[in-house]
Amino acid sequence: MINLSKLDAVVSAGWTDLFTAEGINDHGQIVGIGILHGQLEAYVLSPFYIPSYPVIRPVPEPATYAMLLIGLGFMSLKARLIKR
Repeated sequence: MINLSKLDAVVSAGWTDLFTAEGINDHGQIVGIGILHGQLEAYVLSPFYIPSYPVIRPVPEPATYAMLLIGLGFMSLKARLIKR
C-alpha cells in the first residue's frame, strides 16, 4: 500500500491530504476526495504525469465465456442423469 498524500507530485501541487481513493481504472488513474488549499476537492491522480508513481497492473479476471460453457455443460450432464 502507498500513501498517496506523500507522493512528491501531490505535495508540490498543494494537496494537504488525500482522504479517499474511490476508484481506479485500467489505466491506473485514481479518483478520490482530498484537501486542496483548505477546500474539500475531488482529484484524479494519473500515472502519466507523475514519474515516481508506481505502475499498477489490472487484475486478470476469469474467462466469462469459458465459465458459462462449463456451467452449461454440468447442467446438461445433470439433466441427462436425472432422466435415466
